[in-house]
Amino acid sequence: MRTIISLLGCFFIAAFTLTQAQTQQQLEQTVEEFRKVLIEPTEEELLELTAKDLDYWHSSGNYEDQETFIATLLSGKSDFVTLSFSDQKIKLHDQTAIVHHILEAKTNDSGKPGNVKIGNLLVWQWQNNRWKLIARQAYKLK
Repeated sequence: MRTIISLLGCFFIAAFTLTQAQTQQQLEQTVEEFRKVLIEPTEEELLELTAKDLDYWHSSGNYEDQETFIATLLSGKSDFVTLSFSDQKIKLHDQTAIVHHILEAKTNDSGKPGNVKIGNLLVWQWQNNRWKLIARQAYKLK
């Protein structure tokens, strides 16, 4: 009986570890989709990746809801020419995930070239069988 219980315990631990790894991999892929869509934004993809009640904060302190965030990208008011994420860390909490990384980009906001290097905190939630961005806070690096 002990052997059966031990085997079942090992099975559940292995299944949980596999599921955790798959969940993290799905999230990493979603973050990469998000990075790409910031460079070449489409309304359809942005709606798919973000929650209706999105809270999107810039390092300047400016706030955007989902509608404003999407409009800003589609209009070129916010325009990423190149964009990379580095030093990424992910923490999974049931149906929610926190992602930290460094964002570096060449921008062309409203036709004005620039460079940016900031910290980024993304909060994702599992909704309708996919990860959705529910909050973002950018912050200045020291």
